[in-house]
Amino acid sequence: MSTEEPLSPRTTGNYRQATIAFDLNHSQLHTYGPTLAYASMQINPIICRNPMSKEQKLGVTDGKLADLPRSPNAVSSQTNQSAKQVEALPLKGSAMETKAIIIDCLSKMGGSSIVSQTDDYIHAVFTSLLFRFKDDVEFYIDVFAGQVHYRSGSRVGYSDMGANLKRYKAFKALY
Repeated sequence: MSTEEPLSPRTTGNYRQATIAFDLNHSQLHTYGPTLAYASMQINPIICRNPMSKEQKLGVTDGKLADLPRSPNAVSSQTNQSAKQVEALPLKGSAMETKAIIIDCLSKMGGSSIVSQTDDYIHAVFTSLLFRFKDDVEFYIDVFAGQVHYRSGSRVGYSDMGANLKRYKAFKALY
C-alpha cells in the first residue's frame, strides 16, 4: 500500500495571472519532474510571449481596422498578409440591419461580450473556456463598399492554434 499523496493542484494568484502549484513528494518529483519541466519549457513561449501589446489601439482609422501583428495569432479582411487574410462579408440590408445580424450571430456563438459599438463598428471580446484567454474581434460596417470588414486577434501568446480563423469560419457560417 502506497503512502504517497496524489497530485493535488492548487490555484493561486489573481484572475489575471493564475498559477498552478503541485504538491509533489520526492518520488513523485523524480517521476513527474522531468515531464513537468519539459512541458513548461514548451508552453511558456507560446503563452507568455506577447507580440500584440495590450496598448494596441483597436477601432477604425480612415476606413481601416488596426494592422495585424507579425505573429500568426490574428486574421483580418483588410490585411495584405495572405496567410492571415479572410474575406470581407457582404452587407445584409441596411447598416442597422447588418449590425443587428452581427450582434445576433455573436450571441449565438457564445463566449463573447460586446465591449463597444457605434453605428458602423462593433468590438467584441471572446474568452476561451480553459485558460480564459481573451481575443478581440472587430467588425467595421463599410456602407460605401457594401462590406463588413472583420478582424480577430489574440491578446497574448504567439500562436493561437488557428482559433481566430476557426472563429471567423464559425461566424461566417452563422452570418
